Amino acid sequence: MSEIGGDFVEALRAYRDAYARNPNDAEAVRGIAQCAMALGRPEVAFEYYVKLLILDNADPWGYLGRAQVMFQYAQTDRAMSDLARALELDRPASDLRIDCAALLNDYGYPEMARDALRPLYDLRRDDDDFVCEWLFAGLVLGGEDDAEIASMLADVTSRWAGDPFVALCHCIRDAREGDDTAVARIEALRDEAPELEGKIECALMVVQRET
Repeated sequence: MSEIGGDFVEALRAYRDAYARNPNDAEAVRGIAQCAMALGRPEVAFEYYVKLLILDNADPWGYLGRAQVMFQYAQTDRAMSDLARALELDRPASDLRIDCAALLNDYGYPEMARDALRPLYDLRRDDDDFVCEWLFAGLVLGGEDDAEIASMLADVTSRWAGDPFVALCHCIRDAREGDDTAVARIEALRDEAPELEGKIECALMVVQRET
């Protein structure tokens, strides 16, 4: 097993121990669900996200987690309903919105991702996770904030040379500028960066529609 996978396994053991001591420990329940999702066990994650919502039906992380599972099972309407509820409950706006935006970007809803992020703009403008989701949504949507997006892209390019996410962003920009090789380059990233599968599919859907 990879080192990252091993880390999740160890974390899962710790959360299960905490849950055994106290089944009402919301942090332990959430941790089990998140580790199960990371380890490719959505059915286990779903069980514990439901437990989390039983403990507190106003926990936005429970709705976000359940939305992740619903998207994996192609239950899009249920996923979007849970995401809407998570965002509704996220008051004041927190970093949960970045995770919501990542999910929305991965499943082809960049405009909604932008809307989810707007309340954090002044607070998280320099946060890398925020920048990634805002930048990706902006590139896919095109046209709205070209100068800002160009500046963000230049910044991440200078800091993360060789990163597949940066390569994907450049491919999207190049496709919008008429580069005929961009689609093939995006498709080539599938093998190099499987963790970007959702964003790759979203990007392909957009650039193929417009080219």
